[in-house]
Amino acid sequence: MSGAYTGLNCNDLYVAGTLLLGTGEIDQASEVDVPGILDAGDGLIRVGGSWRTPGIFLPGSSTVRLDGSCSSSPVIVEPASFCKLQLGSSIEYRLPTNGPVHVECELDLGNQNRLTSSGPGNAAIVLGPDALVIGEAQFDDVRIVRSGVTGIPAMAPVSLGLLPIVMFLWVVVRRRLILPREETLKRI
Repeated sequence: MSGAYTGLNCNDLYVAGTLLLGTGEIDQASEVDVPGILDAGDGLIRVGGSWRTPGIFLPGSSTVRLDGSCSSSPVIVEPASFCKLQLGSSIEYRLPTNGPVHVECELDLGNQNRLTSSGPGNAAIVLGPDALVIGEAQFDDVRIVRSGVTGIPAMAPVSLGLLPIVMFLWVVVRRRLILPREETLKRI
């Protein structure tokens, strides 16, 4: 489909075989279901409803825009990987809890969106190390993490209360062990 435009007018896109999008554009697909292979290349896919890829989706440098034009509550049904993922505005998006949504290049959160998990538990968006994030959204049971970055573990309130005591004891012990040695060195 390199360079071609296909408007689906809220009809479904079902890829059972292989689809090479290249620089093509698929517009207003209600549901995208890919049990086959979809090589998105440098193309653009606008989805008005849900995204499901039990097969193989090769994002390349493509853009997938979930805009809710065919459904009031777009869903990413299964774990998926995107290069650029763009969200419309003022929409509730549901994300899978059975695995993360990976975004390698750019995540556009749109404006006034609500991102929530599609089932019990938390959903996650994992960003590539250099992925750009723009826009604002409300997150309910959804977390965004960046791959390749190790977080600092949080300390419990009890540990935070004990930290000054441990530091004080360290200073006292250090003075008792080092000061006598320094005094001995000075006397010689």
